[in-house]
Amino acid sequence: NYVGRTSMEVGVRIETERLKDGVRVNVGSAYVTMVALDKNGRPTDIPGLILESDEDRRRNTEAQKRRAIRLAEKVKG
Repeated sequence: NYVGRTSMEVGVRIETERLKDGVRVNVGSAYVTMVALDKNGRPTDIPGLILESDEDRRRNTEAQKRRAIRLAEKVKG
C-alpha cells in the first residue's frame, strides 16, 4: 500500500474457504508495517513503490492518510 524511505505498509486479508463448494469468506484483515534492516540491524533504504492502477493509487492515498495520523499521534504522545 505504501513505501517510505525505510518502511512499508502491507494490507493483509484473511479468508476461509469451504471445501465442499469453494465459497470464500473474509474473516479478518490488517495493515502491517515493516521496517527494512541492514546487516547491523539498522533501518536501510528500500526502493519506491510503483503504482500501476487506480486501485494501487487509492490504496496508497489511504495508507498515506493512516501514516499521517500515526505520526500526529506519536507527536502528541
